[in-house]
Amino acid sequence: MRRRRALGVLLVAWLAGCGPGTPATPAATAPGVPEALRELPTTTIRLGDTSLFVAVAETTDARRRGLMGVDDLGTLDGLLFTYPGPVVTTFHMRGVPIPLDIAFFDADGRLLDVVRMAVCATDSCPSYEAPGPLRWAIETEAGGLSGLPGDARLSLAP
Repeated sequence: MRRRRALGVLLVAWLAGCGPGTPATPAATAPGVPEALRELPTTTIRLGDTSLFVAVAETTDARRRGLMGVDDLGTLDGLLFTYPGPVVTTFHMRGVPIPLDIAFFDADGRLLDVVRMAVCATDSCPSYEAPGPLRWAIETEAGGLSGLPGDARLSLAP
């Protein structure tokens, strides 16, 4: 299982145009990671000039679960959703107790949009979709992506 996760993170690095070299750390060994996210690998990414320490949701189950039930990200700056290729998909806030920002990135790592997502306490929560096919999405606590320049690109930190 660890080998598959490591290969997934290396694939993220390669597809982001940075090549392998930023190893993932199992979240279980990273200090301050919320228990609900400890089964996910962690890594550092860059958005323009900003570095973020994130958990990586690279499987269907991890992407489906997202930040449901997480009320404090601890030492994490956010959650990186990775897809094997460009997809059109939606995100929702059902079961997420804190407001979030989400940034959508295309297959070249270019920023498509940043959206603030409000807490939703009902079963009929709104869906949030990128303006085009995305390859990655990053969720942070609300305000965590404010000031991100429109030309920001996603890459793994060296």
